[in-house]
Formats: sequence, C-alpha cells, structure tokens
Amino acid sequence: MAKGRGNYDSVLNSRYPVLFDSLSRRITDPDLHRMMLSLLVKLKSEPLAAPDFSLMSITGEEVSLHDFLGKIVYLYFWSTTCAPCVKEFPFAAELQSKFAKEDVIFLYVALESDREKVKKFVEYIGGHGIYLIAPKGFVSDVAKDYGVNSIPRYYVIDRDGKIISSDAPRPSLHPEEIIENALRN
Repeated sequence: MAKGRGNYDSVLNSRYPVLFDSLSRRITDPDLHRMMLSLLVKLKSEPLAAPDFSLMSITGEEVSLHDFLGKIVYLYFWSTTCAPCVKEFPFAAELQSKFAKEDVIFLYVALESDREKVKKFVEYIGGHGIYLIAPKGFVSDVAKDYGVNSIPRYYVIDRDGKIISSDAPRPSLHPEEIIENALRN
C-alpha cells in the first residue's frame, strides 16, 4: 500500500463497516469492546503525515515539501498532456488569487520529464505558484508515495504537514471550504 492518505482512506473506508461489525459481534468484554471501537474511530479520523519529497522546480531550484511547514499546501498532480488538468488552470489561478494574502502555497507537480516543455506551458498560461517536475511520472517516488494513479489529483496538507484531504476538490469544484477550515485550525 502506498504511504499516501489516498489509498489508506479508500481501504479503511471500504473495510470500516466490516471491522466495526466484526468487533461488535466478536468482542464480548464491554471494556475491551469500547477500547477497540475508540481506537478504530481514532484510526479513521487521524490525519497521516504527508510524505516529504524534494523535486526540481521549472526554474531549476530544488523544492521540498518540508520547506512549507507552517503553511497550508494545495498539492496538484498534473501533466501538460492531460486535458482535464489543463482545463483547471484558470480556476486554479482564481483560487490562488482568493488566498493570495493567506498562508497557502500552491504546489503543482507535473508528472513528466521535459522541464522545458512544462516551463513553456506555464509561461503560456501565465501560471502562478510553484511548479515542480516529477520526471518519472506515475512511477516517481512522489506519485507512488501519494498513491497517484490518475490525474488530475489534489491534496490539502495542513500547517503540521498532515494530509487533511487526499481527494480534495479540483479548483473548478471550489475547494475553498477545506482550505479555509485548514487556515482556521
């Protein structure tokens, strides 16, 4: 299983009813039953640490997720050849402008190897934010760590480096509420 919250959430959510039912039927000691259910609920709600990564930006700088501790990170996995990804960029620009005065960082991880192609694309769209390159695409460590097997894919990471949404809404579907909640906490 990947280290990212995405696979963890889907596996736990799919198995949660089975685990809950199994515990309810098999554990007869009331104290042990209560303790196990409490642990199961905590496991389901406890955010996981976002896997750290270091990638090269389109400007040639090495950027690490760790650099942004203390800020909210909207992490966007994409590619220049992905039509739904490209379609989201105008909405992403609007989203960024809404949070321009807040501690929100927009990290765009391009799952492709041609840095110049990505750089030209970003210049063409007038992109803002931090654009990173994962040259091995879907088999890159960052894609594997986050369980990215399709794009576009969005995450929201809190100030402590915990994944608070492993399936955040794309910019056109208004992820503002998740980001605003993260800013308040």
